[in-house]
Amino acid sequence: MGKYMKPRNGIMWILLPVLVVLAMSAGVQAQELREVPASEILEKIQVGEDVYLENVRITGEFNLSKIELEIVHSAHEGWQIKYHSLAEELKIVESKIVIISSIFENNTDFSNTQFKKHVDFHDVSFLDISDFRGVSFGGDTNFMSANFGGDTNFMSASFGGDANFVSASFNSYANFWYATFDDDADFEDVRFGGYANFEDVSFGGDANFEDVSFGDDADFEYASFGDYANFEDVSFDGYADFGYAGFGDYANFEDVSFDGYADFWYARFDGYADFWYARFGDYADFEDVSFGGDVDFGDATFDSYADFEDVSFDGDADFWHATFDSYADFEYTSFGGYANFDGASFGGDAYFGFMSFGGEVDFSDACFGGDANFVYANFDSYADFWHASFGGYANFSDVSFGGYANFDGASFSGYTIFNYAEFNKVYFLTTTFTSVSLYETDFKSMRVDWISLKDTLVFDGPVYIKLIKNFRDMEQFGDADDAYYQYRRLSQANKEWSFSKLGDIFIWLSCGYGVKPQYTIILAVVMILIFTIIYWLGNGIRRLKESDEGEYLFSWGDVPGKDNERLIRYLGSNFGIDQAENVEIRKSDDRKTICICNEGESTKVMIDEKEEKATLKTSDHETLHLKVKKENGELNIYKEGKEDVSFCDAFYFSVVTFTTLGYGDWYPKDRYRKFVMIEGLVGWLILALFLVTLANVMIRP
Repeated sequence: MGKYMKPRNGIMWILLPVLVVLAMSAGVQAQELREVPASEILEKIQVGEDVYLENVRITGEFNLSKIELEIVHSAHEGWQIKYHSLAEELKIVESKIVIISSIFENNTDFSNTQFKKHVDFHDVSFLDISDFRGVSFGGDTNFMSANFGGDTNFMSASFGGDANFVSASFNSYANFWYATFDDDADFEDVRFGGYANFEDVSFGGDANFEDVSFGDDADFEYASFGDYANFEDVSFDGYADFGYAGFGDYANFEDVSFDGYADFWYARFDGYADFWYARFGDYADFEDVSFGGDVDFGDATFDSYADFEDVSFDGDADFWHATFDSYADFEYTSFGGYANFDGASFGGDAYFGFMSFGGEVDFSDACFGGDANFVYANFDSYADFWHASFGGYANFSDVSFGGYANFDGASFSGYTIFNYAEFNKVYFLTTTFTSVSLYETDFKSMRVDWISLKDTLVFDGPVYIKLIKNFRDMEQFGDADDAYYQYRRLSQANKEWSFSKLGDIFIWLSCGYGVKPQYTIILAVVMILIFTIIYWLGNGIRRLKESDEGEYLFSWGDVPGKDNERLIRYLGSNFGIDQAENVEIRKSDDRKTICICNEGESTKVMIDEKEEKATLKTSDHETLHLKVKKENGELNIYKEGKEDVSFCDAFYFSVVTFTTLGYGDWYPKDRYRKFVMIEGLVGWLILALFLVTLANVMIRP
């Protein structure tokens, strides 16, 4: 480990002399601050000599009021003299004063003085109270890198030339109340440790506060900025008050951090105002502010309540991707130019009620996490809400859209209201709603897919009628039919039980209120099946050629014999018995049974002359009753005349009857004639209804 310590020790031995030299230099420098009594400087000023001092330590009280100087009547107003503790007369200093890199150890009093020439306090430290009340600086003034250790008072001071406070430090109270800067004022990189008061200050030229740090409250109330006001990268740790301030030209608050309450109440921006990427950690108050030119709040962040109530934006207003984490209030605000909220995020409730948009408005991709209220808002031009998302309650009641309104792809997760809204032309294509009300909404043209409204639209009869007409005008005939169907369904549901409601139910089931021909087809099939079952179960129809005796089969005496072939053919067609040559037919000895045998299978026909019937039994246990009739001394066998009706026959007859074709090969029994009559009438009505419904759907005006 020791071998690694040697280089380090070497470095330390090299640096040590350097540190010693620096320390000695600092000590020498401190020792070089020559002590100068304040009285010595005052004597020079009294006789009009210029003062040039560097690296001095000024001791004793420095008070210009202690010396005799020419005086001039003060230009300050009487109320200023009274309330600001100013003198009615100013002492005139003809000397040019240059004191740099020096220290005032005690209080300094420059109050009520008029400096005719240049004043330079570059890198000067004022360790105690510094009083510049009512001072008039006739030329340029330099306080660059000055350090004010105690309270500093420039109240009602007047700067006739450039004022340079770059990199100065105010460790305590800094008072510039009612100060006047006729030319440029440069406070870049200044550090205000205490309360900074610029109330009623007038900046005639550029005012540069770039990268300034306000550690306590900063008061610019009623301040007037005639030219460029630069607050870029400024940090306000306390309350920042710009109430009633006036900005004549470009006001730059880019990347400013407001950790406390930011108050711009009734401020006026006549030119361009830039708040791009500004951060508002507390309440941001822009109520009644007037923006005469364009304003940029792009990427700004509002952590707390953002109040833009009754603001006037005469130019373009850009809130692109701004973030409002809490309540955002734009009530009664007016936008004269383009208003851009593209991609803006509203974490809390957003209120845009009673406001006016004179130019185009862009809320595309905006995200409203809370309630969004646009009640009574007025959009004179194009309003774009493309792909905007509304997480809470969205209220567009009584809103007027004078231009094209685009809600394509927007998502409304909560209850959405467009009651009494007025649209010229609006798009809701691919828009999703959870629940939407269009009560008394007036629109000339609405592009919307019915699927977006189908299960979400709050029922209102006149609205449905308008939508149906709108769909037809847009040639969205399918949507028009679907909207009409739902309108009738909801109207039916809201009716009390009556003949009117029963009639609606019938029209619904029979033809879908005239727009669903498939309903008529389904009803026809159902009716056909109902009557099919009636005919089938009741055995209610017969063939036209069928007699009571039935079909002649064979003569009992001719089997076995000449009727063998007839019997075999009958058995083959009805019971699947092959007509092979090895079929054996024989009759029992008592002549009462005929046996037909074929490869181990047998079929028997047994006769009962007394009952005039015969019974046919197969080896598969099928049984058929036959009719026996004695004719010309012969016993003739017939099929039973009253044959059971099959389901297929009943269905065929029902279809023929329903469609009123009437082929006539089947006819009903007596007691089933009324069913045939009813089915024919119903079929005629349903077919007519189907044709009317089909024509209504297929043939458009």
